[in-house]
Amino acid sequence: MGISLEKEESSFSGYIDDDTPMHGSCLSIALKEKPYKDDEGKPVMKFEFKFRLIDEDGAHDGEYLWGETSTLFNDHPKCRLSNWANAIMGEQLPPGYQLDTDELLDKECRVVVGYRTWEKDGQTHERNYIKDVMPLTVNMANFMGEPHEPF
Repeated sequence: MGISLEKEESSFSGYIDDDTPMHGSCLSIALKEKPYKDDEGKPVMKFEFKFRLIDEDGAHDGEYLWGETSTLFNDHPKCRLSNWANAIMGEQLPPGYQLDTDELLDKECRVVVGYRTWEKDGQTHERNYIKDVMPLTVNMANFMGEPHEPF
């Protein structure tokens, strides 16, 4: 006798448009080896961030999306890991700050959802991912050097 399965209804609610800002929460950060090498033939390591979307009135509430950064953590304005950490923490982290990635977990932020398509083996594939991370609006004053006063 074969295995009996009951077909369930899918929770897939469609792809999110490219560059859509949404509310999210950082759930996990893991160091991952990528399936390619750098110019010297060494394995490339990246931080993989997992976010849960918070879309209380929308169809995407609770969906998970991933984004990645390099492992470089410095104060260069284009350092993605630094920018994402700043946004999640809700403040500018100073040079010399000792970041423990667990500090970023379960914190809310805004995420920019990306959408991409690609061809592989004659098929078109598509997916959403986290393109960028921004601070919550309430934390924007911390990035401008102004103290935040609650309403």
